[in-house]
Amino acid sequence: MNNEEKILHLLENMQSDIKDLKAGQERLEARQERLETRQERLETRQESLENRQKGLENEIKENRKAIVSMENTLVDKIRGLYDNREVVNDKLDSLNEKVDKLQIDVNTLIIKTAYNDSRIIRLYANNKDENISNE
Repeated sequence: MNNEEKILHLLENMQSDIKDLKAGQERLEARQERLETRQERLETRQESLENRQKGLENEIKENRKAIVSMENTLVDKIRGLYDNREVVNDKLDSLNEKVDKLQIDVNTLIIKTAYNDSRIIRLYANNKDENISNE
């Protein structure tokens, strides 16, 4: 094999190697394009997740405000109920005192009525005895 043939053989090998390198580079570029596409989808999904997260954060803030408002309203209502209960208890105490006084008055009237009934019976009996003796 002479020098020209060797050079020709080397050139053919180099040309084959270059073709292989180009094919490999094309495969790498195709893979890189797929990776870039996937990365773009991931970035889109990440943006979507970030937007959802912001929405959830806003919703949490709104819920917290609503909860605080409900708590304040509830505290005011409970305070009002407590105050109303105090008023009702005071009125019940006053009514109980009045009922006690009325019970004392009723008992007094019962005693007086019993006394008067016994006097009427005695007077009636005395009057009967006098009517019998006058006859």
